[in-house]
Amino acid sequence: RIPVLELRDGSGNLLAVNDDWANSSQVSEILASTIPPVNSLESAIVATLGGGNYTAIVRGVDGTSGVALVEVFDLDP
Repeated sequence: RIPVLELRDGSGNLLAVNDDWANSSQVSEILASTIPPVNSLESAIVATLGGGNYTAIVRGVDGTSGVALVEVFDLDP
């Protein structure tokens, strides 16, 4: 199953969520990163973040489980 990716701030507030980057509102930003996921059904989020703590949560759709790899990239030149 395809994973759901959540981005939360240090207080646990949900900042962004995605479970299918190719159908998200961020398609152009994800493509512009030059490193979009290979599978269009994978999760991806592009966010501009200030200083502080953040948490990425990966879970299976409908509560399923599995193994996931989370990668974070600094896209600023």
